[in-house]
Amino acid sequence: IEALKSFTSFNPSYRTFGYLLKDMLISCSFGSVSCNLSDFEEVYMFDYTNCFKFNSNGERVIGRRGYLYGLQ
Repeated sequence: IEALKSFTSFNPSYRTFGYLLKDMLISCSFGSVSCNLSDFEEVYMFDYTNCFKFNSNGERVIGRRGYLYGLQ
């Protein structure tokens, strides 16, 4: 297991074990403002392979709550 963790930390071929966001994201909006692939950061998690983190730079903020104003 440690060898696999080391392998994935420096070898981008780990991406072949899961899906890429560009293959899954159909549309995106946050607080009624459109978003796209550049709003996501790709991260690798050993247990889940490819994961995607939205708004990792914290630029998008919203002052309202509810399902209409979050990530859709």
